[in-house]
Amino acid sequence: MSQKKIFSKLIQSFTDVELDTVAHMYLKEVEGNFKTINCNGPYDSGLDFRNINIDDIDYQIQATTIEEKNFEKKLFGDLKKAQDNVNNHNLTNKVKYFYSYPITNHTILNYRKKAKNEFGLNLEIIEANTIAEVATIYDNVKDTIFEVSNLGELQKKESSFFKDTKVRAFYDLMSIGSANDIKYNITKSYIIVYLKNNGESNQFGLFEKINEEFSADMSNDYLEGILRRMNSEKKIKKTKEYYIDLTDAERERITSVLDEYSIEEVLIRKKINEELELFDLSSKTDDVIVQLSKLYESNYAVNLSEFTFRNSTIHDLETSTIKFINYLVENGLEKHEAEKLASSLFKIADDNVILSRIAAGQVFSKISDPDRLNDYVSQHHRNKNVFIDTNVLINLILAHYDDSARYEDYHYKVACQFLKFAKKNDLKLKTIRYYAIEVTNLFKHALDLIPFTRLPYFDSLGKTGNLLYNFYQNLNDWGKLEEHVKGFEEFLREFEFEYKGTQTTFTYKNQMEYLLASLGVEIEEMDWQYDISIPRKQIEEVILRDHKSKSPFAIKNDAIMFMRLGDPDVDINPIEPIFCTWDMILNEARKLYFKEYPNCTKWFTYTPTRLMDHFSMMGMKVQQGALSNELLTILDDNYNFQEQTQSLLDSLKIIINPNDETGLKYTKKLAELRNKEIIQIHHVDQDEPEMEKQINPVDIVFNSLLLNYSSNEVTASRLDSLKILFTKEDKYDEVILILKEQIEYYSRNRKISDSLYTKIDELM
Repeated sequence: MSQKKIFSKLIQSFTDVELDTVAHMYLKEVEGNFKTINCNGPYDSGLDFRNINIDDIDYQIQATTIEEKNFEKKLFGDLKKAQDNVNNHNLTNKVKYFYSYPITNHTILNYRKKAKNEFGLNLEIIEANTIAEVATIYDNVKDTIFEVSNLGELQKKESSFFKDTKVRAFYDLMSIGSANDIKYNITKSYIIVYLKNNGESNQFGLFEKINEEFSADMSNDYLEGILRRMNSEKKIKKTKEYYIDLTDAERERITSVLDEYSIEEVLIRKKINEELELFDLSSKTDDVIVQLSKLYESNYAVNLSEFTFRNSTIHDLETSTIKFINYLVENGLEKHEAEKLASSLFKIADDNVILSRIAAGQVFSKISDPDRLNDYVSQHHRNKNVFIDTNVLINLILAHYDDSARYEDYHYKVACQFLKFAKKNDLKLKTIRYYAIEVTNLFKHALDLIPFTRLPYFDSLGKTGNLLYNFYQNLNDWGKLEEHVKGFEEFLREFEFEYKGTQTTFTYKNQMEYLLASLGVEIEEMDWQYDISIPRKQIEEVILRDHKSKSPFAIKNDAIMFMRLGDPDVDINPIEPIFCTWDMILNEARKLYFKEYPNCTKWFTYTPTRLMDHFSMMGMKVQQGALSNELLTILDDNYNFQEQTQSLLDSLKIIINPNDETGLKYTKKLAELRNKEIIQIHHVDQDEPEMEKQINPVDIVFNSLLLNYSSNEVTASRLDSLKILFTKEDKYDEVILILKEQIEYYSRNRKISDSLYTKIDELM
């Protein structure tokens, strides 16, 4: 890691007081301003610093360490204060703004433009990377960064975990980035760190230490062979008979690596300690670090078992995650507090590379058959064809449209990372036609919302589970839409999807092909048909066992994907294919498939996060910053947007045509009923769980109606009959009466009465 990157990381860990101290030194050294005083506080009127003599203020100075997601709001609030200072106190319109996180030049230019156009200010942002660059030139700034970071004091408080020679060796191992001869690299890294710590050493004493540390039985002949190879690589030198030491060049290299390690250690301990202090658990800092390391090790162990034996299970990581949550609960936290703290700790660990490197090294060191792994890596490092399913596809489409949105969704965030990773590593993304049709249907469902969005009482119909609309709403809320995009209809046009009415049979095939081509995803056409009865049954079995849900159409498509991936024809699968999905149902169903078809092609299954890790680990590297989203997804295990028809709006768009006069009448009445229930929900028993309060009975009743008439392919005619019922003006009063009765029944009993379906059947 370069000196600049180290400084930048330290700056990102600053509190407000620490940033103020460094900013003060920056102003002295870089600006030559020796008369600035710190006046940062709640009543500073937007001046965090000012000249001692108010008449000599050349620029307004502000500083913040607020999190990146809240920075823009904070910045504009401070610019408004600066604008008021110009208008009310005749201060200069020049503003220097110190910020402890890095910002891209493009973003800075946009902020400068807004400051000029909207506030009449000349803005200069001095962010983390700028301060870090200055610190490489100005010694006083550098010294101040080290001083306020308290590096010296923190380094004195040694952690037994980070001090361990083997742990440090794992860090060096994963810094090398070479997958050639894994067993040799592991042993070599240990020897290098051992000699760095102990200096000249007897080789036989070293051999004993190696076997002791790794619980191994490597012969002296084998280890002497490693020493000869290290000597030829100029890593070590013989000092006298049976004694060895590092060469000067290697000592300089490992010193640099361990210096970086030391700063990474201090940073993560500082951040974790600060977070634990909020819960009175700062005494547990070292123990929490050990627990986090075990969690990371579990993550890499899952990956290793997948790309060597195809038998990984996300439940291993899920179990480790739950253990970590329980550990926090055992230390006095409530479950919701433990989950909140865990999320923060995952983020801290992901932002620092140290634990992931150590954990990956730990996993590699425990490989029982390193030769098998070496063979695998040499065979598969060029296997870059990746099949992706519907869920991954739709998130990649959102990420492709805007990869910088403030959209707080784990899957979108990972999709943004994955899209960049795929391009950087030349991955060949593919999908089957059936998944492309599923994605098209998600767009068609979004188009179905358009007539509802035009209604004056649209907001009363509740939220939607449609990803495209929710993403649009987020961009709209944050002012991130292009100027020509005035509404949801224009937003969908950005993807070449044009609204053609509610009764259209238009396929949008060309639009989807264009969209996936622009994304770099190939649609594989199959000129043959598979018998999917067995894989379909296997997927349904897992769904039933795990109490999940999925549409028959989606299950059918997954079954086709299984047959394609498992096809034993070497012309179709010359090498084991890779399948990328978030759907853990498919991982479990795969085991049943392999058992039923022992001679099939054994494909790999990864989530997008694991796939990035897979390719990184094959190069003996770690993919930084993605595990926290994987763990948060595990904690939030309700992810299945193929079946999120829980709101009234989502059900209405399937059953009712708002362009029809009777349909419009139903829509308006249901919106009124829903608003009435919202008012009643606000007066429910305070002891009732929060989630129960958020469920609107109108949504539940109408959604239950939809599911009952569309739960099976053979009932398509029944769903059509239901739709026809909602176009009949003469049945309106009777239908509304039935729905009202059921809404009241659900409000009292929290369940649906069977009479709902029998009475609707009679009307149909």
